[in-house]
Amino acid sequence: PPPPAFSVDKLIALAMPPYVTLQFGVDPATLAMTSDGIVRYVVVARNAAGPSTAMYEGLRCATREVKTYARQTSGSPWAMVKSPQWQALNARLPSKHAAVLAGQGVCDSPSPTANSVADIVRALKK
Repeated sequence: PPPPAFSVDKLIALAMPPYVTLQFGVDPATLAMTSDGIVRYVVVARNAAGPSTAMYEGLRCATREVKTYARQTSGSPWAMVKSPQWQALNARLPSKHAAVLAGQGVCDSPSPTANSVADIVRALKK
């Protein structure tokens, strides 16, 4: 699916480990659940200097996997990932933001369809 529009002004911060220098946040307006149990969202990574990178991703809670569909650097259009692949949340990924997002509220149950988007947003804001 095409990436949704997002706002950096409405990001809900993710509680990243202290050794991570980037700040991550998810735009709650981009959260969507599919009937096959995938939660899609836009997450934004920012550094202290200001530039940001957005990623349009999907989490599959039942199998604890993440897939990146597209990326966007500040001021650039979305770049679709040519061949997106599911990766385990515990894999050696460049960032652990997806695992943090899953643990912070998206994957409170193996099937996110048991929750609503509103439930996920409430959990993320805690």
